[in-house]
Amino acid sequence: PQSAAKREILEETKLSDRDISILRRGKPFSLKDEELHTEWTIHPFAWQLKEGAKEISFDWEHTEFKFVRPEDLASYDHVPQLEVGLERILVSEETERGLKVLRDDHESGAQALAVKALQILLGMVRGSDLQSLGTSVEFWRELRWRAWHLAKNGRPSMGAAAEAKLFKTLELVNRELQAPGSEGMGIPLTNLRGVVESVLEYKIAEGKQSLEPIAKAFLEYVKSNWDFDNEGELPKSTNIVTLSASGTTHTCLSTLIEELAPKDMTINITFLESRPNFEGATAATKLVESFTDKSEVMKRLNIEIIPDASVATAVVDADYVIFGGDKVIPNGNVSNKIGSCAAAITAKALKPACKVV
Repeated sequence: PQSAAKREILEETKLSDRDISILRRGKPFSLKDEELHTEWTIHPFAWQLKEGAKEISFDWEHTEFKFVRPEDLASYDHVPQLEVGLERILVSEETERGLKVLRDDHESGAQALAVKALQILLGMVRGSDLQSLGTSVEFWRELRWRAWHLAKNGRPSMGAAAEAKLFKTLELVNRELQAPGSEGMGIPLTNLRGVVESVLEYKIAEGKQSLEPIAKAFLEYVKSNWDFDNEGELPKSTNIVTLSASGTTHTCLSTLIEELAPKDMTINITFLESRPNFEGATAATKLVESFTDKSEVMKRLNIEIIPDASVATAVVDADYVIFGGDKVIPNGNVSNKIGSCAAAITAKALKPACKVV
C-alpha cells in the first residue's frame, strides 16, 4: 500500500522520494461502493514535504490544489470518508511527542524500544490528556488508538517487538475487563485507569527482565569456550569486537563485565564507530558510563573505538564478534546492523577460532 501511495503521488503531483517523506500511517478501513458492488480497503497515509521540495505539478486529472486545515475539511467537497482517513492519521501533540522519542532513538534494541513504548503509554495514562476524558469508553478508545500509533509509527523497522508488547498489554487489560465478576466497559473510569496502570507496570517490569536470560546465556557460552591453563585458572583476558548500538548487546556485555572483571580477567572491547551517526561510539560511551563508579571493574575494562574501515585490524585478535539486530520483521526474521556481514566474514578469514554471535 505505501508503495502504491507513493506511485500515485508521483503520477499526480510529480513529487518523488526526494520531495516527500512518510510522516504517519493510519489504520486501514473498508468502504463499500454500492453502485459498483465493490468493497474498497483504504490505507491512510500522512506525508510531509521535505525542505527544498519542488513545486507541485499536476497531470491531466487535476486543475488546482489548496492546503486546508483538518478542521476545515467539512467545508469542501471531497472523496467519500476522507474525514475517516484523516482521523486515523491525526494524533494529539502528546502522542506525537511520544512518537518522536521512538523515532529519534537509534541506540536501543528492539526489546528496549518496546519497553520504552510501554513507558510512554504509561506516561500518557497518567497525563492530562487522558485524565480529561469523562467516560471509560472514551478512555479505552483513545488509549487503544495511541497504542496503535506507538506500535506502527514509532520505529516501523523495529516495530515488531513494540507491536507485540503493546497489543499483548491491551489484550491483558481486555481479559481483566472480561473476567467473571468484572464490569466490562461499565467499570468506573478511575478503576479502569487503575487496571491499565497496573498491567502496564507489570509488562514494563517483565520487559526489563526479558534480556537477562539472553545475557546469562551469552555469559555461559563464553565460559564454555574457555581453555583453562594447566593450573585450572581463568584466561587472563578476552577480546570482543562489536559495532553500532543494541540494547541486547549492551546487556550481554554489561553482564559479562560484571561477572568476569572482579575475577581479575581483563576485558578488551573494540567498538566500530558505525558512521554516519556514530552509534558505536555512543554505545561505547554508554557502556563505560555504567561502570564509572566501580573502580575495580574499570581497572580490568579496556574500551577502544576505531573507524569502520579498520575492521580487519580489530577482528584479527578477537575471541568474539557480537552483533545486535537492526530490524525485526513481523515473521521473526532479523536484519543485523550494517557492516555485520563484512565483520563476520573478515573475522572468520583472519581468525577461524573467533566466535561470531
